[in-house]
Amino acid sequence: MVGDTYSKHNEDQPPQIPDIRRVTSIKMLGVTVTNHLSVGEHVGDVIGRCAQSLYALKPMRHHSMSDDSLRLVYKAVVLSKLLYASPVW
Repeated sequence: MVGDTYSKHNEDQPPQIPDIRRVTSIKMLGVTVTNHLSVGEHVGDVIGRCAQSLYALKPMRHHSMSDDSLRLVYKAVVLSKLLYASPVW
């Protein structure tokens, strides 16, 4: 009976309005959420951006930036991306 409720819910969707487009994911406050309430797309995006930021730290180290300064940049850029919205999970 529970399965019937879910299938009826899908059938009872309102008709599509021509001026409003249905989407499978939306970005709200910087967090991508899919229509299945999954954040997998968001996690993949964050990991990609963090990898780019880590790659950008290499030239800084090459130009003799101190370890303390590199740690500060890492915390400000990479950790902030990783920890944003994590309390919600």
